[in-house]
Amino acid sequence: MAQPSWTQIAQLPTPHRHTVDASHIDHNGHMNVVHHFTAQVAGVREALAAVGVTEDYVATRRLGTFAAEHHLSYLGELRLGDRYSVRTRFLGRRDKVAHLAAFLTNDTAEQLANVLEVISVHVDLGTRRATAFPADVGAQIDAAIESGDALGWTFEPRLGLRP
Repeated sequence: MAQPSWTQIAQLPTPHRHTVDASHIDHNGHMNVVHHFTAQVAGVREALAAVGVTEDYVATRRLGTFAAEHHLSYLGELRLGDRYSVRTRFLGRRDKVAHLAAFLTNDTAEQLANVLEVISVHVDLGTRRATAFPADVGAQIDAAIESGDALGWTFEPRLGLRP
């Protein structure tokens, strides 16, 4: 499966930029999976906040999102001193779910290190049940999907939205 290039991913906005330090390194001499995942989850949270699912949204509307599925593909290593970034892209949406990808790039080597796909379910925090995104948030997600599509490159997801 073809993956987008580092240059294509670098078109995405608002990266989280970090440097691999000694505390990230495992016994194999590269960044441990927990640090990949933690950085990418932070990127997903920021992408959701950018479309309106903020801490205030959760507190006032009593709505939020739960991760329903993750798929993590490793494509390259990150080693001590490497600079890396996390960028996210909304891939699709249904009434109650959103599909996102978080791309972790090794900016030192200008390579894609891994991709985290997430299926995020919108929930009513009172009932703990899936519920439709409000129109304002849904419209912002749709705009984010259109913005990503306008970049001119595609991503073949491993996960898919169920009808």
